[in-house]
Amino acid sequence: MPNLFHYIKDLSKEFFVNRIIAKRHRPCSYYNLPPYYSASDSGVHSVDGNGTASSPASPTPAPNLDDAMTIKIIESLGSAGDMVTRTLMAGSHQINMVYLDGLIDTAFVSECIIRPLADNTWVSKAVSSQDLVDRLDWGGVYAASQSRQTDIEEIVTQILTGSVALIFNDLNMALTFDCKGFERRSVSEPTEEHTLKGPKDCFVETMRVNTATVRRKICSQDLAIENYVLGQDTNTAAVLVYLRGRVKTDLLDAVKKSLDEAKIEDMLSLSSIESLLVGGRLSPFPQILYTEKPDRFSAGILDGRVGIIVDGIPFAMILPYSFFDFFRMSADYNYKYLPSTIYRIMRFVLFFITIFLPGVFVALSNFHPEMLPSDLAMSLAMSRQGVPFPAIFEITLVLLAFHGLIQAGLGSWTSIGGTVSIVGALVLGDAAINARFISPSILVIVAITGICMLALQNFELLFASFIWQFIILLMSSFYGLLGALFAGLLLLYSLSRMETFGIPYLQPFETYMRTDVGWFPPSVDDLARKFRSRPFNTLRLKPKARKGR
Repeated sequence: MPNLFHYIKDLSKEFFVNRIIAKRHRPCSYYNLPPYYSASDSGVHSVDGNGTASSPASPTPAPNLDDAMTIKIIESLGSAGDMVTRTLMAGSHQINMVYLDGLIDTAFVSECIIRPLADNTWVSKAVSSQDLVDRLDWGGVYAASQSRQTDIEEIVTQILTGSVALIFNDLNMALTFDCKGFERRSVSEPTEEHTLKGPKDCFVETMRVNTATVRRKICSQDLAIENYVLGQDTNTAAVLVYLRGRVKTDLLDAVKKSLDEAKIEDMLSLSSIESLLVGGRLSPFPQILYTEKPDRFSAGILDGRVGIIVDGIPFAMILPYSFFDFFRMSADYNYKYLPSTIYRIMRFVLFFITIFLPGVFVALSNFHPEMLPSDLAMSLAMSRQGVPFPAIFEITLVLLAFHGLIQAGLGSWTSIGGTVSIVGALVLGDAAINARFISPSILVIVAITGICMLALQNFELLFASFIWQFIILLMSSFYGLLGALFAGLLLLYSLSRMETFGIPYLQPFETYMRTDVGWFPPSVDDLARKFRSRPFNTLRLKPKARKGR
């Protein structure tokens, strides 16, 4: 019994002594500085009992150490629940490390930053903090991208974008290391722009993956990629891409000026940048091309245009784009000369069928039935028997239903998207005809219009055609073919007034009509280039001019 009592006494004493030692050597956070142990405090701590337990000597920090810079950085980050702070020792020098969990590769940080600080004897032999910074900068840690920073805001920005900061408070500076390691989507097949022949890769949400893809497409020393930060609240990274020697100086200077003077609160969508670049015009026609295909983006850069890639958005912008350029698709570059030319002309014709067919049909059926063949006029009249609504109301209702189905297909879940189309197009359409709400001829006209509209392969051009459909339809319902002609002239006038960075929207027509010496039509070659693609054997391969010659 006495032996058991002494055994419990010795075990309890050893437990409490170990707790005291563990408390003295507990790692502290940024707001609780480690105590400055004297020489007598460091060394072997004996434990009474059956044996002795030794704890490692605690390194002595530099005297008068102040964590003011670390505290300022953490206060700038605010209530960041994902913020991680650590106190590291390199020899006798204390370093504070700050990063955001989830934005960095923790395995890379452990192996390439923390391990060299602890194991590299060359780093631990630094005689001063400045010497330590120099040794880390000269290869003391195994990081490819690092920089010295003294500005608090710049350090915070780099931490927010996936960097690790090693803070040296006595020098009022920090070393930042690019250690991005968040989850990213791999390059896959495009989801919106499909092509039978050609590359199957697409842009992703990671900006540097996109720039690397463009570099693979255009392996030229003249390819320029300039970095920008957009959005006062989001600090979103973006790049301006162009090819030196091919882009016009006036265009490049205008785009750079717009980006430098940009005052955007958030940068979560490309529409923020578009309104900044092309202004707040009410015209529904697009002036900037959005694409998810790197080959189409690279083709625009090679044509002398300017591209913008924004981090977090899997689409890139190409500007400026004229009206005729939107009828040229990326698939045209992968076909032979004759098919690609025919397809391009076909899209141009289908666009005008889309916007004029409903209005012309209403004008002919209500105002000019004598212009139709007698059999067709009788067939249309018979198909409308028993329908209580006028033709303008019917066709407006069906057009709105068709565009509503498009929006429902875009916004609904993938699993029910096909069901929405089947119910809307087949069930409701057949029921409306049987109930004599609409006539079959109206449904045929809207179906032809919808097929022509979807063949445009550009959603913003589709929206522009939707707006002008109703403008032409309204004018035709009041004035017949004369109203349709007047609406067409109004469309031509609105397009001729549009410019993007000084480049006319109806180029090449506007380029040659706005001359000081008179009114001249565009040349045949410039006009045909908008509707055809030249065969490869007619291209003139110019030798590349070298600098300094």
